[in-house]
Amino acid sequence: MNRTRLIFVGIIVAALVIVGVSLALRGQSGGGAPAALTVERPDAATVRVLTALPVEPWVRSAAADFNAADVTV
Repeated sequence: MNRTRLIFVGIIVAALVIVGVSLALRGQSGGGAPAALTVERPDAATVRVLTALPVEPWVRSAAADFNAADVTV
């Protein structure tokens, strides 16, 4: 084998060893399931829209219609 191929194989083997060791250590850490991440949901979200001047009145009326519909996502 030439030197370049040997270095390539060495890097692949090192990566596999690192992954194997991390999986083995994770399996040994007997704890239960990790705590779930919870995020508090805000009451309202502000969305800013940039538009060209000719369509600005249409965008304002569409936003007003959407806000008047009281849509929840």
